Amino acid sequence: VDYSMGFCSRFLPGALYHVLVGIYNETAVSIYLTVLYIGFVLLLSYLVEKFANAFPDNRKTVFILMILFLSGPFTFEMIVKDFGLLDFYWMLFFAFSCLLLRHKYLRFLIPFLVALMISTHYGALVCYVAALLLLILFYYMKSTTRGEKTAYAVVFAGSLLIGVSLTLYFLINDANNLVYPVEKFDQIVFNERHAYTSYYDFYLYKYVPSDFPYYQMLTDLRQGSQNFQSIQDLIASIVYQVKTTFSFGFINKYLLINFSSIPLFLFLGYILFSYFKEEKNLFKRFLTILFVTLSLIIGMIGMVLSTDNTRWLGHSIIILFVFVFYVLYFDYREGIKKIQALFSKTNDWLMAVLLFFYASTVVDPYTFVYVFLR
Repeated sequence: VDYSMGFCSRFLPGALYHVLVGIYNETAVSIYLTVLYIGFVLLLSYLVEKFANAFPDNRKTVFILMILFLSGPFTFEMIVKDFGLLDFYWMLFFAFSCLLLRHKYLRFLIPFLVALMISTHYGALVCYVAALLLLILFYYMKSTTRGEKTAYAVVFAGSLLIGVSLTLYFLINDANNLVYPVEKFDQIVFNERHAYTSYYDFYLYKYVPSDFPYYQMLTDLRQGSQNFQSIQDLIASIVYQVKTTFSFGFINKYLLINFSSIPLFLFLGYILFSYFKEEKNLFKRFLTILFVTLSLIIGMIGMVLSTDNTRWLGHSIIILFVFVFYVLYFDYREGIKKIQALFSKTNDWLMAVLLFFYASTVVDPYTFVYVFLR
């Protein structure tokens, strides 16, 4: 899908592909995505290396942290398991933003990257955009000159304004901006571009095929939530999404794997809590609370507003890891010793076995689709 079908959220990745490649077959798409993924891996490697080199005397501890961050079922595994996931573009633009945050001039491009994240999907506002805004505040807090503080204030205000405005625009106009009726849209996407249409039919057109499981239930739920032009319609649309999610609540019995993320949350929370206790600056302590709170909110949004709660859980953990790395790198170097002391309580062989099984675990980010339709 691309902007020839309408200026809608979710269409940016297809629009980029349309401009850069424009050949609609599986081989061309796979080559294009592979190049993007390699670029992302190189960018991620550079950022991770910057962190690792900051702790030359704690290589083993940093190595374990990197295994927990880069592997396992709750972080980047999702973008490998589902090649071409929309969320991959969130991660890509967010990583670029992290790269630019410290640059004197290029940091002013961050509001543009925020616009790209929202255009990929406006759900980014409560996820990676919100995380980025907190990181900008972190840099603002650590700035020592008036000029730097002013620069980060401008970047923060621009990012917030663009993020909120563009999100509201897409919420109001997504369906209105569609060029084709659903039949023509499906004909182009399915017959000419060889892709499935169910996702866009459901979220843009509010259309459910009659042969889809639980067709009648979804048809009944969507009544009164087609598209909103007022606050009441917005609330109705949110209620519709919540009802849809909880209508498949029985699927959650298949999601017990999500509970295995609790030790990871507790571990990362322990690091931030240690920083909170050591830090005397009230603003830094408040920002630490926001770090943890945002991660929990992202996980809760996945449970309440999405059937793909494993995917949202992954985003919450990635973002919590990023917060921990920023705190350790810039403001809490001694924290690595506490992590080292924590790891030292586990036998090396047992740690190796645990990390092996952790790194080898694969979870489908679209758990609802995987369980429901397989």
